[in-house]
Amino acid sequence: INPITRGLAALERGVEMLKDVQPEPPAAQPLAEAPQPVRGAIALQDVSVRYRDGAAFALDRVTLDIPAGETVALVGPSGAGKTTLVNLLPRFVRPDSGTVRIDGADTAHWPLTDLRRHMAMVSQDVVMLNASVAANVALGAPAVDRVRVEQCLADANLAEHVATLPQGIDTLLGHNATQL
Repeated sequence: INPITRGLAALERGVEMLKDVQPEPPAAQPLAEAPQPVRGAIALQDVSVRYRDGAAFALDRVTLDIPAGETVALVGPSGAGKTTLVNLLPRFVRPDSGTVRIDGADTAHWPLTDLRRHMAMVSQDVVMLNASVAANVALGAPAVDRVRVEQCLADANLAEHVATLPQGIDTLLGHNATQL
């Protein structure tokens, strides 16, 4: 099977999955607005999660406090609950009991778009789009903000390197950056 056939099959599966997406239920007793600015202190209090009634708990009465700005590594064997714990923060998973708080505010009460606006993911596997440097840096943003892209490149110590590329931030990277 060639890559195009595999890609088409994956696209068809993705489209079918999107047809089954249910709208996210609104926050329980929503906050008027999310805490501003968000510092990022995370607290779990007696959080339990199981994926099916009667199944073993993926998390069982977990209590955890992570101060804002703290770096934390979640380490454990497969099935220990690391992914479940992380999936609680953007409400991909809801606890069966207990509370998840960010900066003291229960995430169950945050409007989902406000909550997820403060989340980002860094994958182990880097994937570069067949697009410009700017489009790759702004990945997920509704529009490319050139000033913000340049600031991000400076923050990542890449501004000088990108400036040497033929079209700077407008240089096309090619699939998985093969043009670099």
